[in-house]
Amino acid sequence: MKYSVFLIAGEVSGDMYGAKIVEKIKTINPEIHFCGLGGKRMKEAGVNLIEHADKLSVMGIPDVIKKIFFFKKLLFKTIDQINKLQPKAIILIDYPGFNLRLAKKIKKNSIPVYYYIPPKVWAWKKNRIKDIKKYIDEIFYIFPFEEHLYKELNIKSEYVGNPLIELISCADKNSGEIINWRKQKKVALLPGSRQQEIRYILPSLLTLIENYDVDTSFIIASPNNSISKQIQKYLNDYPKNLENVSLVESQTLEVLKQADAAIITSGTATLEAALLNVPFFLIYKTNWATYLFAKVFVNLKFYGLVNLLLSRNVSTEVIQNEVNTRRLTEELDRLFNFQVAEKMKRDFKSIKNLLGSKITSEIIANKIVKLNPSD
Repeated sequence: MKYSVFLIAGEVSGDMYGAKIVEKIKTINPEIHFCGLGGKRMKEAGVNLIEHADKLSVMGIPDVIKKIFFFKKLLFKTIDQINKLQPKAIILIDYPGFNLRLAKKIKKNSIPVYYYIPPKVWAWKKNRIKDIKKYIDEIFYIFPFEEHLYKELNIKSEYVGNPLIELISCADKNSGEIINWRKQKKVALLPGSRQQEIRYILPSLLTLIENYDVDTSFIIASPNNSISKQIQKYLNDYPKNLENVSLVESQTLEVLKQADAAIITSGTATLEAALLNVPFFLIYKTNWATYLFAKVFVNLKFYGLVNLLLSRNVSTEVIQNEVNTRRLTEELDRLFNFQVAEKMKRDFKSIKNLLGSKITSEIIANKIVKLNPSD
């Protein structure tokens, strides 16, 4: 019996994870139809997109305000599609600002709603817990320390492993892409997956490249074509020709695997580097309104996932006004110190042990397929 599953992913990482779920479900039941919000990878996996994720990525209060009418329109458009399609299940993937609003609107349809990579209520906006309990049927969380929170609140949930374990395992099997490293020392630069992150962070990285050791090769890893175009414009407009830098698209894991060190914008990529044993430091900069808001409302000792998981300072975090050429140079020099790099790699092994070896997409796919009465 043919039926539908609806998925909503608003960012690059969610698009990757959603695609993995769709691919796994298709191996079990190729008759299932997929629809939703996502990006290039979900589309390639066979999801009929009603809106592309490239239009959905925003960061910070000013950018959200600018697109408020777009998101209101998209919300109603998504609800309309769900009402017409009447899917067997709805899978929300991260992207809490939009996804929780949607969950409130669609709960009356009695369609099971699953939240994969739920809102980080352990960090901020704890009032979201009430909405999760009321509108979500089951949580699929990806960090072991979240177990205590959901059990304590009696919310149906399951640790499905971390999706990066699966992605990196697949990357290891399909490695071998040629990356054009021009110098002996290799540094991966990951300035972010949102246009706003590129705007605030990339200029400082380009200044670092201009002033750093001439024997160092820098590769800027871009997650998709729209970000690549933005980065390329910055490179074209830079007053000097930076001969020791290249731009690579959609090969982030391969770039990290080959790098000696990395500078990474806060986010999932920091965990990718740790799982690939690449010494790195974290960098983050945004507009001051968003930064001050986060300082007041985000209850975290660390910004980076690696430091959060191990509850200690494994990788340096260079934030906001600390982002300058002198500081970036000092921290990059530290990563090329053998003792510093080896200590960091030993800590990375603890991360791997903590996350385990579950195949995330397989666990979720099996749950979704079992919803079909004919199975």
